[in-house]
Amino acid sequence: MRLVFGFVATLVLLYPIAGLIQHGLDPSLWPAEVMRPGAWFATLLSWQVADALALPYRILIGRAPEFANGGWSLGPLLALAPLLALFGTELLRRTKPEPKRDSSDLFGSARFATATERTRLREGLELGRDPETGRAVRVAVQGTLVTIAPPRKGKTSGLLIPNLAFPEPQGWSGPAVVLDPKGEVYRAVVARRRALGRRVVCLDPLGLAGGTDRWNPLQGRDPNDVLYLQSTALALLPEATGDSEASAYFRNRAVDLIVGAMLVVLRMPEGRSVVLVQELITDDSRLFGLLTQYVNHWPEPAAYAALEILQSDPKTKDPIKSTALQAFQWLADRRLRDLVGASTFALSELSTGSVDLFVAVPTEYKTVLAPLLRWLLSDLFTSVRRHRPAERLVVFVDEAAVLGRFDALLTAAGELPGYGASLWTMWQDRAQLVGLYGEAGADVLLNTAEIVTVFDVPAVDPDESERWSRAIGDYTAFVETHSAPSGDAKGSPSTARSSQGARLMSKEALIAMPGDELLVFPNSGGHARHPLRLKKTVAHTDPRFRKLIAPVPPVGRAR
Repeated sequence: MRLVFGFVATLVLLYPIAGLIQHGLDPSLWPAEVMRPGAWFATLLSWQVADALALPYRILIGRAPEFANGGWSLGPLLALAPLLALFGTELLRRTKPEPKRDSSDLFGSARFATATERTRLREGLELGRDPETGRAVRVAVQGTLVTIAPPRKGKTSGLLIPNLAFPEPQGWSGPAVVLDPKGEVYRAVVARRRALGRRVVCLDPLGLAGGTDRWNPLQGRDPNDVLYLQSTALALLPEATGDSEASAYFRNRAVDLIVGAMLVVLRMPEGRSVVLVQELITDDSRLFGLLTQYVNHWPEPAAYAALEILQSDPKTKDPIKSTALQAFQWLADRRLRDLVGASTFALSELSTGSVDLFVAVPTEYKTVLAPLLRWLLSDLFTSVRRHRPAERLVVFVDEAAVLGRFDALLTAAGELPGYGASLWTMWQDRAQLVGLYGEAGADVLLNTAEIVTVFDVPAVDPDESERWSRAIGDYTAFVETHSAPSGDAKGSPSTARSSQGARLMSKEALIAMPGDELLVFPNSGGHARHPLRLKKTVAHTDPRFRKLIAPVPPVGRAR
């Protein structure tokens, strides 16, 4: 394709450029018998186009009297130089020895998706650009997606912003939930999303992006839904570390205490707030009195479980209370208390298809704010299960490790697609997944994903590059062995051919991939089951997005 464009450009510009070099930059001073550039372009656009094209042809065959040596002179050669350089580069690229394949596929049949297979991927979420045509490659997903790439390598500008900006009718245009640690995605696309007729909600407690919305997770909650309260308390608390039974015990009892405080708050006629839940857990004597009154009207096991903790000796009660308060440390900041003091929207509105939600929370506070983010996502998952989206909802979780260990994420990855929502989690490397969920959990998230994208594989981790090299696969290659008699031995040279397995892309080749490329692993029968090697989309330089997004270029290199 590049050669075609280069040839056409050379054909159109060869004569005018060669003339300017040969005869000077002022066409009015050219010899009278030489056609001026303006006249040549006019002829090119008329029915006499053949006469115009005859001029560059005569230059190429050395029979153009307008130029010295019939055209084989400095001017025409300089005009031809760009095409010659492009042709030489392409020729060198194509003359690299291609591996000889054995069609028996005895040791494997791995290959990259063909141009025809890439052409079929026209609608849905944009993953990158076709390396030959530059056209956007898209997939209409029904499952989850996972992206693994180091920071500052284009996850935001290449995947998040291009899909939220909806540059072309074939793109995905559904509702979105975006965990946006830097706030730059919201700033880039908020005007575009509103222009598409959407209400854009932004939870931005620290003022990163200018959002003013608020969310009270207890507003409208049913106090009879104890299962919801228990699952919420579990999401708020960090997972028990190691195999310590004591750690698991204190976590489970802290859940009982949190549920007891929530029950009391939800039965209050007004003032249902998360802040009050924290205050009651802190003031256990007040909570004890309110729970005692509570069980007189609603004698529920969950309330009695909390009362049992409050009646225990301090040696037992205090560690449980301290564990429970870990879930609400973030409320020490006034801005977070304001955020959860009231609601400007309901999560169920996301299922209507006309509301987007952005959450701008900086990663430097990830340890403190992780409980709030887990609560938000846990409630979102519950809302999707109870109110199926009118059209597929995509939940973009940038820097997913910010959540900490969150087992509900693994459950949602396999379950939510059936309810009409797809998770797209983004990680810096596979080690983040393994560190949080172990090998088994990491495999669950990757193996259940419909699409996995990987780029900029680190050169310092041979296990990582080896893993993705194996994932790309092996093919069956012919290997030729040449032998010849040595010394005084008689005989003639011989060649033996055998088959053996070879990596389609070695780990060294994977590490050496250009920085503007990415790999896509389709993992569903709905797509060609061959990896794709694509060019990255770069939203802030792509002309498709020039009038659609507020430019937020990435930070440049250190100088």
